[in-house]
Amino acid sequence: MVATTRRKLLALLGASSIAVPLAACGTATMPAAPEQGEGEAEAKPAAEAAPEPEAVELKAITHAQVVFDDNGRVNEAYRAEFGDRVNVSTDISPNQSEMQNNLKIAHAAGSVPYDLMWINAPAIMSFAALGMLTELDPYIARDGIDMGDIFAPYALDIYTVFGKFWGMPKNQATVGMFYNVDHFEQAGIDVPAGDWNWEDWLDLAEQLTVRQGDKVERWGTLVGPWGQTQGFNWIVINGGEILSEDKTHLRFGEPPGLDALKWVHDLVYKYRVAPTYEETSALGGAFTMFSTGSLALMPSGSFLFGRPQMAEFRWHAQVLPVSVRPASVIHAGAMAVLNPIEHPDEAWEFIKHSTTSEVGEQSTAVWNLPATWRGAANWARLSDYPEPAKIFVDSMEIGYPYPYSFFTIEWIVAVRDELNKGWLNEVGMEEAVATAVKAGNLVLEKEQEELKRLGILK
Repeated sequence: MVATTRRKLLALLGASSIAVPLAACGTATMPAAPEQGEGEAEAKPAAEAAPEPEAVELKAITHAQVVFDDNGRVNEAYRAEFGDRVNVSTDISPNQSEMQNNLKIAHAAGSVPYDLMWINAPAIMSFAALGMLTELDPYIARDGIDMGDIFAPYALDIYTVFGKFWGMPKNQATVGMFYNVDHFEQAGIDVPAGDWNWEDWLDLAEQLTVRQGDKVERWGTLVGPWGQTQGFNWIVINGGEILSEDKTHLRFGEPPGLDALKWVHDLVYKYRVAPTYEETSALGGAFTMFSTGSLALMPSGSFLFGRPQMAEFRWHAQVLPVSVRPASVIHAGAMAVLNPIEHPDEAWEFIKHSTTSEVGEQSTAVWNLPATWRGAANWARLSDYPEPAKIFVDSMEIGYPYPYSFFTIEWIVAVRDELNKGWLNEVGMEEAVATAVKAGNLVLEKEQEELKRLGILK
């Protein structure tokens, strides 16, 4: 279910590691000696100084270079402001799946080698169900943090599992429509407006597609049936849902989802304004097509802002075109405290600072969109492309949480493989969708059994 948003934008295991100290929560002070009463013969002894707080070593793990870099920058600033009692070192793993699997193996063996981790939506439910994360609600309540004032609703939805909150959102990728400005000027047509719809999208794609006989020299747009930057959005924008709220079955085979997937399939095979998989591959893939001028309109994520090729041609962006409702399916990464660990309080202080402080809300990479309202607004303001960047920040207003469950990757892959049969025209799209729903639901049935085994479900 799409959460209602509100405008909060403000003006504004590893081959290498870093280690920088984090602050102590406070400083010890010497109690004042008591005043001597009149006529006292001798002074009372002064109170002894409080012992120095114990030094704490915390270890974090991530697979993302930007988080590795960000931890170093944030920790140095924290140390400069608060002191150096706590030291946080960050390891970087070359592979996210390997990192997560190794952590699960270590947890099962009763020895977790890390205190903190960067985690994403597909993994959050399994880590929470396995007891591998520390619940954050008590800390949030204790510190009086207004989470709704700092983060968008979809980010809070993603990291709320079993009625509890498990990760502080750190970064995100919103989705919009990139377009080549020169193509529009050459065609003599207006660029898409903020209120454009699917019919407008088709009309523009038809005008922007350039053919020489049977050969297409430039495609009007590009679409796909599945994933965060493609099919997820078309299903939701057309009024459909991907996964049931209780995460027991898939819903994209219902009329809104089915109609959305048939619509984008028609853009490829009926209207011929978008390339097939084979045609896209032959031209080097979607981004190569867009950056070399053979594609006019391309849906994709805010992460493209870091591609150096984007500086080589004129481009802009717009929110995704609407059918039934506006939406942008958003994936947010988070910092989480593992469990069990020796120093959860200090670990919390670090992830709180690395996500909600002014320093923590800044971004260390031009493609890395912070997950807070203030951080995102500042990212757009400082971007080399501030106007299109604002489009991707505005998409937070229509954000829809990335769908996930305990076996997220398993059902996403099972569905993808079946949908591809329709996308390749091996079977009709309606049959492909029906088969994909069945394949995904089989995974979800196994998931329910596993959650019962773990005692999560009765």
